[in-house]
Amino acid sequence: MEPGVLDKEATPESLRGLVRAGIFSPDELERSLSIAGIIPDGKSWSRFLNTLFLLLGSVLIVAGVIFFFAYNWASMHHLLKLGIVQAALLIAVVLSFYNGLDKLTGKAALLASSILVGALLALFGQIYQTGADAYELFLGWSILIVGWVVISDFASLWLLLLLLLETTVYLYWGQVVASAWFVYDSPLPYEIIFGLNVLGLALWEAFSSRGISWLSGRWIPRLCASLGLFVLMIPLTLSIVVHHPFESHPNLVVLLWLLYLSAGTFAGWFYRVRVFDLYMIAIALLSLIVLVAIFFANRMGSNYGGFLFLSLLVVGMSGGAAMWLRSIAKTQHRRPYERQHNDDS
Repeated sequence: MEPGVLDKEATPESLRGLVRAGIFSPDELERSLSIAGIIPDGKSWSRFLNTLFLLLGSVLIVAGVIFFFAYNWASMHHLLKLGIVQAALLIAVVLSFYNGLDKLTGKAALLASSILVGALLALFGQIYQTGADAYELFLGWSILIVGWVVISDFASLWLLLLLLLETTVYLYWGQVVASAWFVYDSPLPYEIIFGLNVLGLALWEAFSSRGISWLSGRWIPRLCASLGLFVLMIPLTLSIVVHHPFESHPNLVVLLWLLYLSAGTFAGWFYRVRVFDLYMIAIALLSLIVLVAIFFANRMGSNYGGFLFLSLLVVGMSGGAAMWLRSIAKTQHRRPYERQHNDDS
C-alpha cells in the first residue's frame, strides 16, 4: 500500500485508489463518495431543487406578466397596462423587504423586481413612443437597478447587471457608432464586451478569495469566462475566414489576437496554479481547437482529402487535450498527499 494513502484528500481518484489498495470494498465506494460530499445526499438535492425552482418560478412569473401584455395588448387601456406592471413591481419589492435580503426568497423577489423594471421601461416606450434607441432602455435599466444589485449580495443580480451593460454596448455600437450592420466594421465592441466579462471574472476571483460566502460558487465565473470567450471568438473567426477583415482597423485586429493569446495563457496558469478549475482550462483548449480547425478548413477547400485530414486533426487535438486534462487533474489530486508527506519528513 502506498505510504500515507489515508492522508490524501477525499477525491474520487483517491477513494478509488483505496478500493484498488484493498482498504475499501467496491460496495463501500459509493458510501464513501457520499460521506465526502462528492455524491450529493437527499438534503443537498432538496436544497438545490428548492433554490432552482424558486428562482425559476420567479423568472417565469415575470415572463407571464410580460406575455400577458403581449397577448392582450390591443384590448387593454394604457393606464391599465402601466398599473399592472407597477403593481407587480410594488408587490415584488414589498416581498423582498418583508422576507429580507438575508433569505433566498427575498433575493429572488428582488431579482423579479429588477426584471420588472425593464418590463416597465419597455412598456412605457411602447405606449408613448418616446423614440429612444434600444440601447437607452438597457442603459436606463442598468442605472435604475444598480442600487438593488449593490445591496443584494446575490450573484444572479450581478450577472443580470453585467448582461445589461454588455447588451448596452452592443446596441450602442450598432445604433450610434455604426450606421449599418457592424459585424465586419470593427472588432472593438467585441473586445469591450470581452473586457467587461474579464473584469467581472477578475472581481469575482478577487473577492471570493477573501471568503465571501455568496461568492463561493463557481457557475458565475465559468459563465463569465464562457460568454467572454464566445464573444471574442466571433471576430477571431471572421479574421480567419474573411479575406480582408476589419481592413480599416488593422491595429484592433492585432489587439484582438493579443487579447486572446494573453488571456488563454494567463487562464492556463491561473486556473492550474492559483485556483484549480479544470473547466476554465478546458474551454480555453476548446477555443484553440476550434480556431485551428477553422483555419485549416478555410484553406483546404471542399475535397475528400481535406475532410479526412481535418477529421484526423480534430480527433488528434481533442484526444491530446483530454489526456493532458486528465494528467493535470491527477497531479492536482496528488498535491495534498505530497504536502502532507513533506511536512511529516
